[in-house]
Amino acid sequence: EFTPWFIPNGFTDNYSFPSGHTSMGWMFLPLVVLVKDKKLNDPVKIITYVLVFGWGIFVGLSRLIVGAHYASDILFATFFAIIITFVFYKKIYD
Repeated sequence: EFTPWFIPNGFTDNYSFPSGHTSMGWMFLPLVVLVKDKKLNDPVKIITYVLVFGWGIFVGLSRLIVGAHYASDILFATFFAIIITFVFYKKIYD
């Protein structure tokens, strides 16, 4: 049966690429850059690292577990956040 081109008939399960929730889960990743070279005592740095990485991993895994995204969506969003943070780091410290 003919279907007009403007009527979508594929991939209608509402998954998105990349995962927006995972991207937002990593939004605190630049904090790691900001506290990296500061004269903060070690417990503050450790707590910052644990919270930032823990939250990013938690959000990504939760999206995968509930079936809202494929692993590729989550991994791409994570790598994208890491690349943006790396660019941010280079801009500040170079």
